[in-house]
Amino acid sequence: MEINDVLLQQGINTPQINNKKDAELKKACKDFEALFVQKIFEEMKKSVPKNGFLGNSKEEEIYNGMYIEEISKEIAHGKGMGLGDELYKNLSQRLATQK
Repeated sequence: MEINDVLLQQGINTPQINNKKDAELKKACKDFEALFVQKIFEEMKKSVPKNGFLGNSKEEEIYNGMYIEEISKEIAHGKGMGLGDELYKNLSQRLATQK
């Protein structure tokens, strides 16, 4: 167990603990945005006629799923759509007022 974890359990906040929590919150917000973007792409993909290069096989479904997942992560962890940033702002403000 790290010293910061012990201090946190005792209710003692340090800048390192706050920075760690802040980084975790930012990552969670970006991950949520990635999941949201992924769901949008999956729904868009359903509207495209199926005539794939692998013959509409299970392999092509797996490939397309992995491709959409990675593209979504790249979008969200790059500049993104702004959803993760707005979510982070809102949640960090709420957490700050709860202290």
